[in-house]
Amino acid sequence: MSKGSIIKFLINYWNGKLNISFSFWVVFLFLLILLSLLEPLILRTFFDDPQQRISATFISLAITRLIIFPWQLIGLIRVVDRDFVKASSTIKTRFIQAAMVLSVLFTLSYSLELIQDAYLYKNKIERLAAKQEQPSYTLSIDPQKQQLTIKGDLDIGITKAVTSLIEKNKTITSVLLESNGGHIYEGRGLSKLFSRYNLDTEVDKYCSSACASAFIGGNKRHLSKGAKLGFHQYKLDYSHHKKLVPFHKPEEEQRRDIELFKSRGINQSFLDKVFSKKPDQMWFPTHEELLAASVITP
Repeated sequence: MSKGSIIKFLINYWNGKLNISFSFWVVFLFLLILLSLLEPLILRTFFDDPQQRISATFISLAITRLIIFPWQLIGLIRVVDRDFVKASSTIKTRFIQAAMVLSVLFTLSYSLELIQDAYLYKNKIERLAAKQEQPSYTLSIDPQKQQLTIKGDLDIGITKAVTSLIEKNKTITSVLLESNGGHIYEGRGLSKLFSRYNLDTEVDKYCSSACASAFIGGNKRHLSKGAKLGFHQYKLDYSHHKKLVPFHKPEEEQRRDIELFKSRGINQSFLDKVFSKKPDQMWFPTHEELLAASVITP
């Protein structure tokens, strides 16, 4: 299809000159459903960093809800008006009008949900950046050991903070982790950061959930005697957020971390069990299991 024919199609639909069945079922309803499914999928797949995802969310909303949807809706209204004058089919007209009303309500609800969730992340990041809210983690450096220690929850912004520390302290060679988990993206972000800077990771007490994902990024991965690595299924934290449609989908995030673990050489038999425990449970593999699966290195 040439550029000219595409423009002609867009103009003809806008002016209500296309067939009513094609306009409603294909251009309006099918395209609306397709965009609603693709939008969160694209945001989750291509924008791993929450801050980038915020910007992408607003751009996506501007394109799909402020440009494409009005074009769909106004074009369909004009098609319905033309068809009613010709056919005078009240039932068909009322059915399509009802569908349009429902689509407007759905679009408004969905868009407000995306905007609300994006602002939750944005405000959280801004409060942390302005130091109006204390982070739930601490970062410290031991110059003699050339080691960075991370303790506490992997809160929003920790990857950025750790990146800044590493770039300012080029002598750091290892990271000691002590955390019960935190945000999925931050755990994955730290993992990629450790891998990029070729840093070793260590745990001498405990490291679970998103922390375990961060630990996997280490070049050499050491677990002290008696220390524990914990794994379980991911979940949404409803105490801080509502339905984070474009930001969290636990099953997809688990698949992404499985791929991350694979890239670090983790055994497949271990990966088959890594998310076997429910979110309110925890699997603590033995030292032998971790060593056999290459989760920790000799």
